Amino acid sequence: MPTIIKNGLVYDGSGTPPVKRDILIERKRIMRIGEGLRIPKGTEVVDAGGAFVVPGFIDVHSHSDHNLSIFSDPHQERYIEEGVTSIVGGNCGKSLFPFSKHTLDTRSDWEASLAPIGAHWVGADDFFSFFHRKGIGVNFGTLVGLGSVRNFITRNVRRDVTDSELLFAKKIIRDSIRAGALGLSVGLEYSDESHIPPFEIREYIKTIAEHEGMYSVHLRDYGKNVVRSFEEAVDAVRGTDVRLEINHLDPDGAYAEEYHEVAREIENLNKEGMPVRFDVSPLGEKTKPCYAFLPAWAQEGSRDDIVEGIKEAHVCERVLPRIADLPFDSIFIARVPGQLSFLVGKSISDFAASLHVDPPRALLKLIEISHATALCVVRATDRKLHQDFVYSDYGIVASHSAGAGFEETVHIGERKRFRRFLKDAFQNGRIPFERFIMKLTSHPSSFYRLGRRGLLREGYYADIVVLRDFVPTDVFVNGIAAFRDGTATQSRSGHMIRRKERVRV
Repeated sequence: MPTIIKNGLVYDGSGTPPVKRDILIERKRIMRIGEGLRIPKGTEVVDAGGAFVVPGFIDVHSHSDHNLSIFSDPHQERYIEEGVTSIVGGNCGKSLFPFSKHTLDTRSDWEASLAPIGAHWVGADDFFSFFHRKGIGVNFGTLVGLGSVRNFITRNVRRDVTDSELLFAKKIIRDSIRAGALGLSVGLEYSDESHIPPFEIREYIKTIAEHEGMYSVHLRDYGKNVVRSFEEAVDAVRGTDVRLEINHLDPDGAYAEEYHEVAREIENLNKEGMPVRFDVSPLGEKTKPCYAFLPAWAQEGSRDDIVEGIKEAHVCERVLPRIADLPFDSIFIARVPGQLSFLVGKSISDFAASLHVDPPRALLKLIEISHATALCVVRATDRKLHQDFVYSDYGIVASHSAGAGFEETVHIGERKRFRRFLKDAFQNGRIPFERFIMKLTSHPSSFYRLGRRGLLREGYYADIVVLRDFVPTDVFVNGIAAFRDGTATQSRSGHMIRRKERVRV
């Protein structure tokens, strides 16, 4: 059935000022945009009078594959209710392909013990086919994770690859990108990837350069060595046409000058013609697995290894001094297995007080009782510094979050980030709101080459959001209503987004 959205103030995603327009949707696409459009017989009418009409938001740093919520919540309602219509997974070096029985043991925030996912694929092509048949509520694209590739080859053993294994890894990456993966991701801060040498990564960069893929990097260090870690990422792609995306560049106020230096270098590189972007959270909250606060040596191995390790008295006594200076008042428990739901929303300091122990020991207890699956958020300590990165021309706003995983309890604060962010941006007025909408829509679509998405234009896919007081009330994914009058329809109209040639805005 055709649908017409009438009388809305349309921000089309291009960065131009809004205009009052009607939008006619038919067969997944935007058929007409204009003023006072005639309503064809049998057309559903959405009256957007007094509302903003914008393209569906694009979240390029989702973890819905990592926590397996694309299986437990295929409608991805927590994204839909935020106005997000497209997500990109496979971040931080972890993707759901190549898949083997060892894949879920690579941790990140994957819930291996709660994973009845019925995986019937190995490579990317079969993975895309599986989700095409299964259906999903949002458009879903993915990178291929280097950690997943190496763990597939080495069976999760942390070591160098042989020459023949290097060739095999390059073939997997090449086949994945040919099948539709958007590029390569790596998570160099994580223990199972931190040992990967730069020369090996440069070999993989040559492969993705052949196929116009992109390189998405979770840096080795976001503290005092952030500049050096950033330079390593730049060196990997220098001399190629590979687009570089820096993950989680939420600045740490303790290293403000180092982050300003990174920002200056990103601007200079873009002026020199090197395409570099970074993703930054809406409200300056860094999401981290609870075990990621441990020293690198204590993160090695499987979840079982981590939990059993910190139970050992001699390990515990080595770890405690290393984590004593963490900002425990600013670290909040955001996601836990269902039986620990009473912890959601508490700071580590609050948890420590309830246990009558100091915060470092409380963190170790959280890791133990959640079996290293709990996720935490670290609140920004320097809001102005964070806003400098959010409003940068090279920053892409991303949730660093996910839908609800199997038997997972999620803090309400994680569910309303975008609407709070939109209201703040409009009232802040630091940049025109139309440019801000562009940063959430056409900017990420263009950089990730997602095809005809991110703009409200005739012939584009009808991913559209109606905002009333910055709250999505109606959301369309490929022309199908996924959210109507504030209620989810549980549609599965999302597409699998495969790598495409650039569509110029």
